[in-house]
Amino acid sequence: MSKKRRKPKPHTIQLEVGKIYNVHDGSPSGHPGQIAEANPEEDIYLCITLGSLSEEEVKNNVFRKDYIVLSHTTSKDVYRSLIHRRPFLGSRDDYGDVEYLEIKINDEDYKIVKNILKKKPRIGFWLKKKNKKMPSR
Repeated sequence: MSKKRRKPKPHTIQLEVGKIYNVHDGSPSGHPGQIAEANPEEDIYLCITLGSLSEEEVKNNVFRKDYIVLSHTTSKDVYRSLIHRRPFLGSRDDYGDVEYLEIKINDEDYKIVKNILKKKPRIGFWLKKKNKKMPSR
């Protein structure tokens, strides 16, 4: 039996393009993600999600097939930074209220980001649920 998700609490901040927030993409605690496009009127936000590997995981040759390795780390406490191969499309409820100020994507890695944004996005849980409620035309 699957675990029922509770509706998130009301949000305290407005998401801004270019800033990094927590993304609830199906993982237990979420991942940081940089907002690429925002449409608050229609409640749709597109972002790229980031990941990381520790030094121990790199030495053990841990391979994550859904991620691309970035040439520069996104923060000082990360050994190797990763970016998900597909963007994430979700409603406001798929994003958290925490903004990560210490995480930055290097300018040299933006070529990878542009290529990723061209691909078909993954869809967030709350956006899927919202689209099911809308009547078809």
